[in-house]
Amino acid sequence: MSKIKILSIAVIALIILNICTLGFFVSKAPKRPKFKQPKKVVIQKLKFDTEQVNLYNELIKSHSEKVNALDNQIINDKKELYKLLSQPNNSNKVDSITTAISLHITEIEKTHFNHFVAIKTLCKKDQLQDFNNLSKELTQIFKPKTNRPR
Repeated sequence: MSKIKILSIAVIALIILNICTLGFFVSKAPKRPKFKQPKKVVIQKLKFDTEQVNLYNELIKSHSEKVNALDNQIINDKKELYKLLSQPNNSNKVDSITTAISLHITEIEKTHFNHFVAIKTLCKKDQLQDFNNLSKELTQIFKPKTNRPR
């Protein structure tokens, strides 16, 4: 056999081997769990009826408005905080602004908690056990997306 023929067979064999290897890794790649909207998860797990879904949508709207307003306050406070970098002797202002930011964050968490208390009030007696089960999963269901900008 000539060197060119042997080389051609080796190249073809390597190409086939690479395709098989890629196919193996693609087929064995872990499947990402399909992301479900938290709203849909709550409705499904609590088995809300149409009236409860409508009330829940109103709660979501109100909750979102409160959290967005607090987020905007945090953003504005952070802008003020970082403006202080160019000023000397500003430790009192820094303390004041960072305290305000922490209070806003605390208020956001209270708003989240109260939101779920309100959801609980939407539940009928036969849904309360489902709510208690759901409450154990809340941190997983509502965890922030990793690529979500803050």
